Amino acid sequence: MWLRDSLSEQIPGARVMVYGYNANVLLDVSTGRIRTFAQTFLEGLRHQRDSESAEAQERPLILLAHSMGGLIVKQALLIANARADKRFDSILNSAGAVMFLGTPHQGGNGVDMGTFVANFVRAFGVKARSDIIRSLDPRSMVLFDLTDDFRQLVDAKGIEISTLFEIKKTHIGPLKSIWIVEEQSAVLGVTRERKVAINADHAHLCKFKSSTDRSLVTAVQVMKEFCKDVVPIITTRSASTQPPPPDELKYTCLADPDKLDDTPEYPVLILGQITYWALSHLDNRYGMTILAYNSNGSIVGRWSKTGARYVHHIEYHKGMREVAFIGQGNLSVIFKLAELKVSGHTSRFG
Repeated sequence: MWLRDSLSEQIPGARVMVYGYNANVLLDVSTGRIRTFAQTFLEGLRHQRDSESAEAQERPLILLAHSMGGLIVKQALLIANARADKRFDSILNSAGAVMFLGTPHQGGNGVDMGTFVANFVRAFGVKARSDIIRSLDPRSMVLFDLTDDFRQLVDAKGIEISTLFEIKKTHIGPLKSIWIVEEQSAVLGVTRERKVAINADHAHLCKFKSSTDRSLVTAVQVMKEFCKDVVPIITTRSASTQPPPPDELKYTCLADPDKLDDTPEYPVLILGQITYWALSHLDNRYGMTILAYNSNGSIVGRWSKTGARYVHHIEYHKGMREVAFIGQGNLSVIFKLAELKVSGHTSRFG
């Protein structure tokens, strides 16, 4: 299985958990609709994480879902976000990225519902439960609400998204091949979305021939980038190598939070290809401005908060996915990691 074998080999330190549900889900009348499957998934994942150490519970989650499984993942995160008792907050706060493989975010691309259902079912060789598969009709309000609400959640939480879509038609008979989920339906349509074309049909989007399969290599590449984007790195850099700051700001870093002695070892936060610097103000107010620089040294983001000045060190609080910039007197300004996401920082592979 590529999830177990290739990912753990290519991404050392990654733990891979596979969640299985009835492959003939469309036949299983007893389990109900997408929401029920999503709740069951959440409870199973919560139980698994609760049985582990506190540190393990704070590890970021990267979720992968094929076809209908993507609808379940979307519903699960929406349920977690809506729970007033915060039962699934640790899951929601840890969810850093989702990879969708052929998930019909936009339904069946305008195809008549009856025709779409028949094609979808024949591709997998099962009989359809009309109450669940009906959600794939483009006219379905259930699907529209699910996608629209999920887009808002992704933007609010800064969740990274990748959509893998098929570029081959799927055989549904000896003489007939059709599109199941085309690119226009597979793409979620959010900022920073990675869009990846996979040389496969719908049924084989997540089935690779070997460890050297080009499609698998591409999928693993996206996963590696996800890891960089969801796990921040805290290190030090020299401010002398930086471009001059904006006129009202200055690079000031303290060697000791209780003294006004500078240090050349400037703490920075790295998230993917973006490096974050905490600058202070020329008028010495208690406030910091965080500047995000891309690999070309250009400013691509800027955020300001009051409450601290003269950065000393940076802390990342994994459980809350928060970054604290600690300054003079150990005062701090705190940002949710989602707040520091840079809009328009996109990638496309394949």
